[in-house]
Amino acid sequence: MAEAEARDLLQKANKKAEQKGWFGSRKYDEAAELFERAANQFKIAKLWSDAGDSFMRAAEMYTKDGEIDDSSQAFISASKCYKKVKPESSITALQKAVSILIQKGRFHAAAGHQKDIANTYETELLDFEKAMTAYETAAECIDNQLTKWSIKDYFFKAGLCYLAGNDQIGASKAVERYQELDPSFSSTRECKLLINLINDISEEDVESFTNHVAEFDQLTQLDSWKTALLLKTKKSIADNENDLT
Repeated sequence: MAEAEARDLLQKANKKAEQKGWFGSRKYDEAAELFERAANQFKIAKLWSDAGDSFMRAAEMYTKDGEIDDSSQAFISASKCYKKVKPESSITALQKAVSILIQKGRFHAAAGHQKDIANTYETELLDFEKAMTAYETAAECIDNQLTKWSIKDYFFKAGLCYLAGNDQIGASKAVERYQELDPSFSSTRECKLLINLINDISEEDVESFTNHVAEFDQLTQLDSWKTALLLKTKKSIADNENDLT
């Protein structure tokens, strides 16, 4: 029933998008509302791809109508639907929302969604390089002192992505760049851990790597995401040791 209603609303929305009002103007606002109603019915039917497509069409209508705040929200809604079935499309939708948020000066919100993009690259697509880039972009979105605390977490996660991607040189250069971008990062436990781990990898010292992680975790508990990346990195060191024996 929900699917049938969704498709009926979708048909009406497409028709409304092409319909002209007075003086030849399009009824984009009415079309956007119909697309969103269709999307919500698709959600009830658990047709996530169709729901995402409908929210994307709603965003398109809002953009044409000049309502970019509503457009960004529709892109975010589309991303949430796509994430269940099409991670790549989820990222594309969220990137469009981020662009609008940056344009509106909502940098903290943009950074939060960039973090979601990075997480999707890492956990769903296993693309550590793109995850790292997304975390760095999230850090760049932070432009005021009240939210500077977020930067160390984004830099830390980006650094862990470098390590998990077996890019020790890239990680070393990145940490140097992070310290230049935010001098306060140098004194953080996250920065010191990254530097220690880079050295441990260089020395192929699994024991030292394990000890440094354990020491950090005693005071700042690592979440499952960071732990998974560190375990992947540790396994790479152990594999390299075995190759040499």
